[in-house]
Amino acid sequence: MKPRRPHPTPAWLLTLGLALAPAAFAQQEAPAPTLAEVPEEERLSEEELTEEVVVTATRRPEAIANVPGAVTVVGREQLQAQYKASGQNIADALGKLVPGLALGNQSPSTYGQTLRGRNVLVLIDGVPQSAVRNVSRDLNTLSPEAIERVEVVRGTTAIYGEGASGGIINIITRPTGTGQPRFSTTLETTTAAVQPLGGLGGRLAQTADGAVGPLGFSLTGALERTSAQYDAEGDRIPPNPYGQGGLAESLRYDLSGALTWKLTKEQRMKLTAAHFQGRQDTRFTTDPGVNQLPIFGSKSRVLEGLEISQPEATRNTTLSLTYDHDAVLGSTVRAQLYYRNFLTNFFPSDGRTVATYRAITQSRLETQKGGARLEIGTPILEDLNVLWGLDAAQERTAQPVTVMDPQRYDASGGLAFVPMGERDWVPPMDIGTVAAFGQVEWAARKWLTLRAGVRHERIWLSVDDYVTLIDNPVEGARLRFRSTVFNAGLVVKPLRALSIYSNFSQGYSLPDVGLILRNANRPGASVATLNTAPQQVNMVEAGLRTDFEVVYGSLGAFINSSELGTSSGGLGVEPVRAPERVYGLEATLGARPLASLTLDANFTWLEGILKRDGAWGFLNGYRIPPPQLTLVAAHQTLPTWRNSVVLAVSGSRNRFKAKTAAGTAGFGELPVAPYATVDFASSLEVGKGTATLAVSNLLNQQYYPRVSQMLYSLRNDSYAAARGAVVSLSYTLRY
Repeated sequence: MKPRRPHPTPAWLLTLGLALAPAAFAQQEAPAPTLAEVPEEERLSEEELTEEVVVTATRRPEAIANVPGAVTVVGREQLQAQYKASGQNIADALGKLVPGLALGNQSPSTYGQTLRGRNVLVLIDGVPQSAVRNVSRDLNTLSPEAIERVEVVRGTTAIYGEGASGGIINIITRPTGTGQPRFSTTLETTTAAVQPLGGLGGRLAQTADGAVGPLGFSLTGALERTSAQYDAEGDRIPPNPYGQGGLAESLRYDLSGALTWKLTKEQRMKLTAAHFQGRQDTRFTTDPGVNQLPIFGSKSRVLEGLEISQPEATRNTTLSLTYDHDAVLGSTVRAQLYYRNFLTNFFPSDGRTVATYRAITQSRLETQKGGARLEIGTPILEDLNVLWGLDAAQERTAQPVTVMDPQRYDASGGLAFVPMGERDWVPPMDIGTVAAFGQVEWAARKWLTLRAGVRHERIWLSVDDYVTLIDNPVEGARLRFRSTVFNAGLVVKPLRALSIYSNFSQGYSLPDVGLILRNANRPGASVATLNTAPQQVNMVEAGLRTDFEVVYGSLGAFINSSELGTSSGGLGVEPVRAPERVYGLEATLGARPLASLTLDANFTWLEGILKRDGAWGFLNGYRIPPPQLTLVAAHQTLPTWRNSVVLAVSGSRNRFKAKTAAGTAGFGELPVAPYATVDFASSLEVGKGTATLAVSNLLNQQYYPRVSQMLYSLRNDSYAAARGAVVSLSYTLRY
């Protein structure tokens, strides 16, 4: 049977994309003002609009109703409830709450958790958590108590660089206090329902905020010991389930805080700092013998007796200093300096059968990054404003490996990892970026807002001579890239409860250069001749948002394209650089049938194609998830008792039928089967605090996450089941 041939540009979607587009889920955008013919008493002022949800992911505070693009805001209470009900994982929680964002994979890694089929830029208070060698650990370095809200801009944006080809997730931490000190203490325990004693974990979190004179402060600390993880059948899940790291049996702590100083009425300074550290401590590892079984798709299993000197671990430290001035020659000014130091140590991998590895290795990523941002808002006329500024960053990243003794590993049956020496895998890279940007916004009418912007970016990449793992010498180089990208959009508000928008935006960023460098094994290779050129992404989207008080929702469509896209080709294979198209639909629908009942739903459908050897084919499953549907019901049962249920459905996707039938499925080309999970959370006000009972995978379904389903054709030891039912009980005392 021949595979279906995709169309490079679906006309029906382009037509729909000019009229529809995604919008916010959970916390809805502010109601829009009306046209002139609507009675004066029914109109909303701009001040009233601003009092609703505002976003800073667009680099300035703004009502969602005025943003010509798809924005989602997840508030603190909603995030914390879903965090508990999703097995203590922020990435998994956001995957169920944000349209366009793929469901999580129950690990510290977000590999394959794309936003609109592309990479996402994660910010913490505006500080980028990205690196040119992307190892997908950006959403696993803060406790939920430290987060005030999460703002997600869904889609490419020209106003940011840093690889935001799929969008931006901006994590806003808790604000500093303004009065007497306030505290909260949270005690939490979790257990696997099928193994209550073996799957027992605990967590302690403490917050404090307040002010002393002109100084405001906030502080959050958390200490957690995660439990072993078990699937619905009661079998222990390997600590490194999919080869991208695991959350099981880890000791994790994080400490974050902020200090604000009100210099004058118009001037403020804010110092923020955060440190996260996690280290896995387990006696178990994946049994490599499962790879010898004759049937692919055999569930992975564990061995006890692990010997390892450097277990899986992650450390992340960020510092930032922000200065705000509200009146500089009529303009507002924000200047920020930041620094990030990141290290993650992966679990060892047996790559002796991979032609470009030929060894058992354990890699680690080391990144240091510093930068500065300057943003100036200048009013030109009463309804015309300009936002302009500069971005600059300098990064040094490397990914060395420790080579393990193969004889000790084989003699131990896969239990002993004994170091033999160090090698470069991704050589040290120095990356510098400088960009200037400007954006004009014109409130032409109360019912019409226009916006247009431009960004000019220059990138420097420097790599010295190095040698690959299989001893192929590669000549270094100093490369320079530059580009100018644009955006333009509008918002029309024909009714108080309806806004319609359309948007065109471009993005420009380096690909994952580390993947390209470590697979440069052609004779005579040179960094100058490798395909490290940045990719430019063009996006068209349009959509509508409604809020009729009882019923609200959104519907939208988009298409993004790049003539030099980047997709991983699998272990030891050079990334694929080829023309790409990603298009999709996103929808939300909500209702408030009763004062005590809220019903919400979001739906995402994506498809992606790329052009190779002159023919269009489908993008693999790591880039494009199956259709997703999330249903949420929240009920204020009593004034002090609240309950919520979340149903998450992941559909099926099979775009490579012929290859699968022949047993030659490529990287990420296996069919993905559907699954559904139900999460439950119940909170009750008790004394001065809140008690919460949460259960993830309430029905104890046995299923395999998408990333697991796509890996088993290569290695059965990565075919790990998802967690069974997990029960969480916590109490938060406020004083």
